[in-house]
Amino acid sequence: MRNMIKVDLTGAAPFFDAAGPDYAAAALAQRMLEEKSGPGAEFTGWIELPMRMKKGELKPILAAASKIRSRSKALVVVGIGGSYLGARGAIELLRPLPGKDDPKIFFVGNGLSPDYLNGVIEQLGDDDFDVNVISKSGTTLEPALAFRMFRGLLEAKYGPEKAKKHIFATTDTSRGVLRSMANAEGWECFTVPGDVGGVVNQVIQAMGGEPIDFMKRPEMFRGILVITNIIKTAGYSTIIYLAAVAGVDPALYEAASIDGANRRDMLLHITIPRILPSVAVMFLLSISQLFLSNFDQVYNLYNNFVLNTGDVLSTYIYRISLGGGGEFELSTAANLLLNVMGLIALVVTNRFVKKLDVMGIF
Repeated sequence: MRNMIKVDLTGAAPFFDAAGPDYAAAALAQRMLEEKSGPGAEFTGWIELPMRMKKGELKPILAAASKIRSRSKALVVVGIGGSYLGARGAIELLRPLPGKDDPKIFFVGNGLSPDYLNGVIEQLGDDDFDVNVISKSGTTLEPALAFRMFRGLLEAKYGPEKAKKHIFATTDTSRGVLRSMANAEGWECFTVPGDVGGVVNQVIQAMGGEPIDFMKRPEMFRGILVITNIIKTAGYSTIIYLAAVAGVDPALYEAASIDGANRRDMLLHITIPRILPSVAVMFLLSISQLFLSNFDQVYNLYNNFVLNTGDVLSTYIYRISLGGGGEFELSTAANLLLNVMGLIALVVTNRFVKKLDVMGIF
């Protein structure tokens, strides 16, 4: 079989040394992969994954596919990164044009656009559908939120018990939030092998580094939380501030330019004062959420490995009440205290904003 494969290296010639391709280095790299002797060897399970699937989960997967075809008109695939691209790539490779009786495939969880999610819900309409949530941990923000939304739709449509039959979880063999939820709810599961790494670790390994289990590192949790929060809020904040800047009268800049003002002067004396009301409103909205500690994001990212670092007051209140603790009196009192403190902080901040000669929110 090897003798039948021919590789044309003409296009790669400019990247080689004068001596040509380093076949010895390529052979060494192949041997290290086959023997699993190089850096990151614990994440090379993808090499024999097709054969493992053929011997193991292929029949249950085919049975699930047949079940979905027989009862549903659509399948919602929830995932991000490789979980999204892998599923989409496989479908486009094997079935680029859907057949007449094929269920519609919708991909969600790879973004936070409410318009896109509403569009998918509108296209689903009253059709029967199933959900396959693909996540190794179950704590990634975008797919976690999308899954909760479509799980809610299934439960509203079929009832909590019957909805469980329409949910499939593709996740870790034994660990993670999604695996725990699947075991507790009785969802049908398929496995993401522990020796198949994510896209970030693949990049790290390609650059010669060692793979990192980010979600098990307490010292990294705060940094991950800050970075993901910046990514989450950057788009919305940019729209608000661009709209505020666009509302500034261009005649002010023209007059300042005639008077000899440079860009710095225009920024300090025209742009910032004119957008200060928008800045104040955004600041006040942030203060109002100060003691809630961004519950949704922390809840979707943290797990038992980072609990000591990641637990905040709002997640603690959830855990001792709806999370299984049953201490509803304590959680109610704590939640009331947090909201009162938030109100006090908002009132004080609003008075401070008014002293800057900027209109507050009340």
